[in-house]
Amino acid sequence: MSGVAQAGPVCPVERQPPDPACADRPVAGAILVVTQNGDEVTRTTSAADGTFHLRLTPGEYQLIAQPAQGLMGTAPPITLTVRSGVPMAPVVVAYDTGIR
Repeated sequence: MSGVAQAGPVCPVERQPPDPACADRPVAGAILVVTQNGDEVTRTTSAADGTFHLRLTPGEYQLIAQPAQGLMGTAPPITLTVRSGVPMAPVVVAYDTGIR
C-alpha cells in the first residue's frame, strides 16, 4: 500500500476557484506507525515529497501518525483493511498546520 502525508491549510483564506499556491504541502519525515490489535507491526517515514510505502499482509490495521515538527497536531488514526488480491487506494495522512 502507498500513501502521502500532507499538511494544510496552507493559506488563511479559501478562494474560489482554489489557488494552486494554497494546495496542501507534503510532510517530509512523518513517522507513521502501523498497529494490529494494539501491537506495533511496522513503521515507516515519509519521503521528501510526503510519500510512503508499506507492505502488509491481509488483515485489519491502524495507521497512527506521530507528531510532526512545526505542525499543530497529529493526523487522526486511519483504519486500514488489507484484502488479498484487492489493490488499496492510496492513503492520505492529513496533518493540521493550524492556519485559520
